[in-house]
Amino acid sequence: MRRRAGLGRRTLEPIEFNFAPMVDVVLILVIFFMLAANLNRPDRAFPVDLPQASSAQAVPQAPLVIALSQSGQVALNGRVVSPAALEGELRQALKNPNRAVLLEADKAATHGKVVSLINLVRLAGGTRLEIATLP
Repeated sequence: MRRRAGLGRRTLEPIEFNFAPMVDVVLILVIFFMLAANLNRPDRAFPVDLPQASSAQAVPQAPLVIALSQSGQVALNGRVVSPAALEGELRQALKNPNRAVLLEADKAATHGKVVSLINLVRLAGGTRLEIATLP
């Protein structure tokens, strides 16, 4: 169909909506929020529910952090470690005997596991052991 300038009705072409740019923007937003949510978490290999203590104090310097989960998993500075490799890694990390060791044990962890970790820190040469609690 031919159109003449100024005469007759205009024919409108159907509007096509292109979803590709919108999908790209949505995916970028999803990735952004996923990364932002991960940046807000502390560096822990697994969640630890700390007990409360009224005498809790802030730690002045960055200590060596040992985390013990409820199920008995152990992490050293946010990295899960096998119990067999833990003593060797502790000896390497505690070459300076004045370095503080912070033990973050879940309040539901067994007493025997906590005591064995304390003993392992002492055998590896640690002299400053602190137990993490909530104020």
